[in-house]
Amino acid sequence: MRRFYYFLPVVALFFGGCLSAPDDSGDFIESFEYETERGIIQSLGGVKFNDIATHLLRTDGGDIYYVYSDFYDLNDSSYLNQHVEVYGVLIPMAESGSKDTLGIETLKILTEEEAEEVEVTEEIYVSDLLGMAIMYRSDWSVLEEGGVLSFVAPLKGSDDSASVDRLEFLVMDNLEEIPLEDWYVEYKIPGGASPVYNLSVVGMDQLSALRLDSLSGTAFYVADGPQVLFVSHVQASEEERLEYDQLISEMLYSLDLLRDGQREPLVPEETDAALEEVSLEGTDYEQTAEAVQYQLNDLVGEGVDWIGTRLDFVAPDYIYVEYANDEGVERRLLIRQLSSHEFEVLARFKAGSSIDWILDEGEDEARGKEKVSLNLASGSTMTIPEGFRAMESAPLAFSMYYPASWYYARGGDFIYFSDEPANADNALVSLKIDQGAWADYEVGETDDGFYVRTPRNGESHFYLEADASHQSELRRMAESIVSVNP
Repeated sequence: MRRFYYFLPVVALFFGGCLSAPDDSGDFIESFEYETERGIIQSLGGVKFNDIATHLLRTDGGDIYYVYSDFYDLNDSSYLNQHVEVYGVLIPMAESGSKDTLGIETLKILTEEEAEEVEVTEEIYVSDLLGMAIMYRSDWSVLEEGGVLSFVAPLKGSDDSASVDRLEFLVMDNLEEIPLEDWYVEYKIPGGASPVYNLSVVGMDQLSALRLDSLSGTAFYVADGPQVLFVSHVQASEEERLEYDQLISEMLYSLDLLRDGQREPLVPEETDAALEEVSLEGTDYEQTAEAVQYQLNDLVGEGVDWIGTRLDFVAPDYIYVEYANDEGVERRLLIRQLSSHEFEVLARFKAGSSIDWILDEGEDEARGKEKVSLNLASGSTMTIPEGFRAMESAPLAFSMYYPASWYYARGGDFIYFSDEPANADNALVSLKIDQGAWADYEVGETDDGFYVRTPRNGESHFYLEADASHQSELRRMAESIVSVNP
């Protein structure tokens, strides 16, 4: 973003005088702020937010501006929903909670080469009006208007604003603080119809909720003392459905109601611990690990400082290297060790959503083989059998392994594992953290399968469940669980 300031004599009053003010001499003098932004122009959908705005600009940095132009027809398909660079006068918001307005004077359509890649980070949004805080991804836009807080997925390609996912929040009164189910039946079900909902919980604080599923998405009513928080996920994009379901689940897990003050930090500190460089003295792989870390930037070859977070050693000479930068961007390499201090890169991976890593370049020659996995932050190791892969959950503070060909996804309280993109309906194994200490490893039968309970800490334990045909995977996964700073 580039800003320029001009001090100009104003002959006429623009926009009903909102940009000009008289000085003592009677001449009109005003300071104009001009701004250059890159982003995507979208329709307001017929909603009139102020007297001059005709469209929205969602910037590459995640900000939102109202925009208009006296020089371009922004409804023209050449501009609408296109990635553009715009320049014009900035009109500050007229009232709290509104958006600044940008009067577009020059507009340029950006080619793919000109569009800069923006690193996606996790941010925290605090809404004093709704009394909540939540973590979101920086490439999603945030809009808080008329008591509704909206997180809107980024436009991709030829998408229009009606074909992207939205997560919305609003508050409803429950001044008598009646139980949530009774409140729902009394105020939300017309004409005494039978209620259709599932009991659920939301967030790491286990907030009581009612869940309603439909073809267009999922909604929750969340109990919050004298009010009820309504949460709606509108699923509009089929192509990104799996990715966004996982992302929305992570967002809702971070939800923090502020009645007792904001949780600090919103996400446990151990999520950043992997970025700390620590001594590996005394581990079996000390020499190789230090050599890889020393050469990591050269192996990656992107001119950015990276820090190794995990090494997976695969016989005879393969090493998977997971690494990140201080902005939370995560990548992975597969390298071959040629000598004690020489390595060659065989494959590169980018972070996935429903699976850990997606092959981006090269060939994954060591896929599915037994690994010895070394956490470079803690120095701890775990052996991952052939056909399995590691999973770590920083928010829930544990690690485990699961079948390498499976997917996993978090939904509410559960983590689901399946041999297809995972959800509650197709889960072969499910895991959750149950309240109450559990001293021993226990296996039992359910109506259609088996369960395992295994200790976690003095307040909770792990509960895993599977159908009868996946008892072996259930046991191996349960036995592999290791709590991290429980």
